[in-house]
Amino acid sequence: MDPLTAAQTELSKVGYETWQEPDETDRVYFEDRSVFGMVTTYASVRDLIDGYEDRQNRFLRTNENALRSASNQEKVWNAYTVHLAVGDFSEADREHAEQENKLFRIEENFRGTRKIARANVTDVEGVVAALLPLLPIQRKPKLAAEDYRKQLEEELREEFDEAFLSVLDENALPVDIVNDLLQDRPAQDQ
Repeated sequence: MDPLTAAQTELSKVGYETWQEPDETDRVYFEDRSVFGMVTTYASVRDLIDGYEDRQNRFLRTNENALRSASNQEKVWNAYTVHLAVGDFSEADREHAEQENKLFRIEENFRGTRKIARANVTDVEGVVAALLPLLPIQRKPKLAAEDYRKQLEEELREEFDEAFLSVLDENALPVDIVNDLLQDRPAQDQ
């Protein structure tokens, strides 16, 4: 899936209204009740660095009236432009570092819109990583509910077996084993 389609899909999944203008194949617009923005793609990092301001300014000019309306005052502060380069950084070490620094400075420049600028965005995972500031907090569960119960049972069984074997000795009487096991239990409030 191309990055623009992936961005539109991921933003739609979490409740953003998304759309694409027929004559603008390199961008997707998104909006919810408090955020308004555009995702746009570039072939290379150099294209992103050279073209992000122009695309941001066209986005602002095109949506100037909508952003100025009284009902959208919150959206003026939450206007985003997301700039995704499909290409990676330059291979030359010095130029690579300079390009990384320029992307960082683009994101730190709040003039016009809040910005997200990423390089080497070629798959859904890369798109999701770039869009994280716009997505709800996400956390992968460690275990499914069924797995959790099974793992807990196995751990308890292992702990019991170890505790039992640690007090078992050839000469121990059953009453001594029970007393030793009961001593290891935490005291209960009476």
